[in-house]
Amino acid sequence: MLNIPSSVDDPSYRYKMPRLVSRKEGRGNGSKTGILNMGDVSRALKRDPVYITKFIGYELGAQSSYTNKENEGERVVINGHHDTPVFQNLVDKFIERYVLCTGCNLPEIDMVVRKGFIVATCKACGWNGELDNQHKLAGYIVKNPPSTGIGFDGEGGKEKKSRQERQAERMTKAKKKGGDEEEENEDDDDDEPEEKAKKDKKDNKEKKEKKSKKEKEDPDDGSDDESKGSDSDKDDLKYGDDDVKVICNDLTDFVKSKGGSLSVDLLFEEIRAQQVTKVFDNRVRMYVLVSALFPGGSLDAKGATQKKAYIKRFISNGNMSFKDWIWGFEAYLDTHAGALKAWPMTIKALYDEDLAEEEHILAYYKGDQDSPGFEAAKKACAPFVKWLETTDDSDDDDDDSDEDSDSD
Repeated sequence: MLNIPSSVDDPSYRYKMPRLVSRKEGRGNGSKTGILNMGDVSRALKRDPVYITKFIGYELGAQSSYTNKENEGERVVINGHHDTPVFQNLVDKFIERYVLCTGCNLPEIDMVVRKGFIVATCKACGWNGELDNQHKLAGYIVKNPPSTGIGFDGEGGKEKKSRQERQAERMTKAKKKGGDEEEENEDDDDDEPEEKAKKDKKDNKEKKEKKSKKEKEDPDDGSDDESKGSDSDKDDLKYGDDDVKVICNDLTDFVKSKGGSLSVDLLFEEIRAQQVTKVFDNRVRMYVLVSALFPGGSLDAKGATQKKAYIKRFISNGNMSFKDWIWGFEAYLDTHAGALKAWPMTIKALYDEDLAEEEHILAYYKGDQDSPGFEAAKKACAPFVKWLETTDDSDDDDDDSDEDSDSD
């Protein structure tokens, strides 16, 4: 099995498709190549096999055909001799254009034709927009839209009518009502239950947002400024939620499975995918990262130094302030109280690696913060904070002494 697309090298990636199997046949002008398992590949991608077949033909500039006969089964034939890797690369190009979400890059989009354009909505991150309407294949898809109207509609539902049956019904209804307008409306109606569900979900979200905005504007609602500056809404997962604990456990197992081969990019993509699909803010994301990298309260100065590249990537990607990213570490300390003993040296390591600035640490621990483990962390690292203050005062004294010497 290959990942969707095959360029993803994560063996635990959950989106899989069969590896293409092809066979060269004939010679000279009669040479052709058969793809023996296009049906299995198309079902894994939740796309019409004819779409993939024609895409390959267009890209190669070769005649292509797809048949599904009772005695022969599904069969794809491409004129000319072509190697299997060529077909696999073209399938990946098809996936990039018509299977992957533009927003989160996951194969979770529902594809449908609307008013002459191929559009999609992502079930993972909510992105919606146009797919590639410039490719030659787009013209064919517009004329022959997905038979269900949806790409990822799931298995086990009611049996769907074929594309030809739907087209015949449209033509009959159009003739009865005397216009092309009915044909367009009928196309819209095919997806009515799904579209209605999406519209209801959108309406509910808007209502929640309006309610949240009203509560923030109301001075008598008893709310404070704790949530200001956060990029999450009321439906986001929070620290302490059972789902967050499950995510931490899953990612801890993922890190262990990779051993020393885990790259910064790979871990970032894995956690980012969880963030997009499960929905939580960057502070919780930092907590998840620390939990995955340092299971069972194993966070210490040496580990922080060794894993600095991972930490830096997550800080810079989210453009996080010290107050926000240290929140994730303190939430971790709240979960793993045993790591408090090593916290003074751990935060010093973060300081030594230029991940934390002196002025930010001093300002932060002189105030009152809202992180789950703030009080315990503040008490634990008090010797380090005092050392920073002393060092700062000593530097000021040295500067004054230098100025006096210069004046003499």
